Amino acid sequence: MAGGGILLLLVVVYWVLLHNLYPFLALSKKLDDAGILVVEGWIDNKNLMLAKDEFEQHNYQQIVVSSTSFPISFTTLEEGTLKFDFMVSPYKTLTGVQELTLLAFGVSEDDHYPRFSLVLNDSITLDRVQTTSKLTSYTYDIASLEYPIEKILLKYEQDSSQQMQHDSLFVHSMLLDDLTVPGWAHNVKYLKDDRKSTKIQTYSNHYTDADVTKEIMLHYGVPSDKIVAVSTQKDRLNRTYSSAETAARWISAHYDPVPAINIFTEGVHARRSFILYQLAFDKQVKLGVIASPKYKFNRKNWWKEKEGREYVLTQTMKYIYAKFLFYPYKEISAKPIPADTARQANATVEVGR
Repeated sequence: MAGGGILLLLVVVYWVLLHNLYPFLALSKKLDDAGILVVEGWIDNKNLMLAKDEFEQHNYQQIVVSSTSFPISFTTLEEGTLKFDFMVSPYKTLTGVQELTLLAFGVSEDDHYPRFSLVLNDSITLDRVQTTSKLTSYTYDIASLEYPIEKILLKYEQDSSQQMQHDSLFVHSMLLDDLTVPGWAHNVKYLKDDRKSTKIQTYSNHYTDADVTKEIMLHYGVPSDKIVAVSTQKDRLNRTYSSAETAARWISAHYDPVPAINIFTEGVHARRSFILYQLAFDKQVKLGVIASPKYKFNRKNWWKEKEGREYVLTQTMKYIYAKFLFYPYKEISAKPIPADTARQANATVEVGR
């Protein structure tokens, strides 16, 4: 009987943990009087749309996008075609796409920056565009397209005057509404002579997650004077705390007094982010947190999916570390890097609209 009672108790505890772990970690404690919205720079585009809606629907003064400054990858083209194939899993053609956006920048030995054109399904050629040295979102309205997208070709051909130069086009990703396809994804091939596939070369640039997130939010309609991206060069192991400390320094330097702040993050990352931001900010600063939904698995039955189990259990261990084992440090020499100043990555150019 005693053994049966213990077994029943274990089953009850197990059931309670399964059904309460996600909502415990996905803490939402929003402040209605917050003046600043801090957006963690790594969250996905669907949640960035929700962050944009949060900003527009409430009386925020500023969005601060925070991240560490570890380089992100770009696909490098010296010449040729980048083929985005949507006939493969999980796409199997795309329908009803309203907007196509390419995030890219160019490098030139003079002022003749690379030009590119996009071709949809081998039949529709969109306007040819000249890049700049700034990470930029190039946007096309394709709402009138009547049939599914099977493939998109990004064609980059150097002008005859540039043949002896080493100009390069750097592609971060293609956005089809809220779908993001990185330039190095499994369905992307580099065709250097339009026939033979060659290996995609990735290049780690000084742009960060915060830069890309800021550019995407500008594309979604956030005013350029209402958003700033800040990055830190601090360690890779404590990314969330380093990002929080950088955001705290930038906000403290630009606001006196510091208004109430809401942190916008994803799902079960929220409670850990809240703890670490509390450590990074002065105790007098009011902090709230918003846990945006995590779209990649069913939140109510997260344990039934491999990705859900891995993500929730990993965040559980990281929360335990942050709550009970992490000790914050301060480095006086570490300074936040405003992305729009240090890298001048704040330009948005929309094409074909």
